Amino acid sequence: MPEAHATTEGEGTRVAVIDSGVLETHPDLAGPLNLDLSRNFTADGGDHNPVGSDDHGTHVAGIVAADNGGGVGVNGTAPKTDLVDCRVFSGPTASFGDILAAVVYSANIDADVANLPLGAYPIPRQAQGQFYGKVLNSAMTYANKEGTLLVIAAGNDSADLQHDKNFISLPNEGAQAVSVASTGPIGYGWDADGGGETSDLVAPPESPAFYTNYGTNAVTIAAPGGDADQTAIGTGVPWFNDLVFNTVFSYVDTDGDDEPDTQVPGYGWKAGTSMAAPNVAGAAALVKSANPDYNANQVEAALKKAAEVPDDYGKEYYGAGYLNVVDAL
Repeated sequence: MPEAHATTEGEGTRVAVIDSGVLETHPDLAGPLNLDLSRNFTADGGDHNPVGSDDHGTHVAGIVAADNGGGVGVNGTAPKTDLVDCRVFSGPTASFGDILAAVVYSANIDADVANLPLGAYPIPRQAQGQFYGKVLNSAMTYANKEGTLLVIAAGNDSADLQHDKNFISLPNEGAQAVSVASTGPIGYGWDADGGGETSDLVAPPESPAFYTNYGTNAVTIAAPGGDADQTAIGTGVPWFNDLVFNTVFSYVDTDGDDEPDTQVPGYGWKAGTSMAAPNVAGAAALVKSANPDYNANQVEAALKKAAEVPDDYGKEYYGAGYLNVVDAL
């Protein structure tokens, strides 16, 4: 990313994050976050900020656009993009109605990229055919036509989406979706000096994560989303270093009534295709920034042309290949 940022940091672009809300008081997100355009698409009566302790969207937004505004934090992939928060979660679930409303809204505010680190699987193809075949695909096609690239998590079910017969994963298998699978290292920083050299790794950064969905025609590209050696948990090694470190918050009791009531900005680790997708969304913003005349399909083509399938791994985990931001630029 430092080499890519020598060319652009995403200036002149806009990325919408469709998720659980972005904490506007986080010092690394307050700068890029567009409060005037950010919206709550649920019916819970709140604003765009996350509800309770759900910091998923805050972590995702940091991967896209954190700008180290506090001086001690992190930089995202496109720290100078205009970040728009579209909250579609109010609790653990979201409705597809709210999600599609946020997709259309993203297109209507001229977002260059909409990042959807969410999804549902398995969905019966026949039972939901009218929905995904018409409503969802129509909304996604509209967004793409308006210039908004839809970058969507492929899912964390370890599922072969190519051969699951009567089931489908949505929205990443919908029309015009850039479906992102996840990779990650195993062994980063486990060595005594914490150097994290490639020679120290059990698995390289481009290796498929244990949880990622896959499928030759169901995955567009792969990107870092974190991995984990589950047998290492509890053994004393810093296994969490193989996850993705970024912006989060803690939900803590500040008034002494033993009930959480305040969201305190911080940093932490998560992993998933939800973390891989914003890496691609941020990369798409960089490509658009460097090539302002590109439409959504041309931005996608640049990312795919630059990507390559790593040696010793199958195409089903990568689609076009492993994200290469510098060559895409």
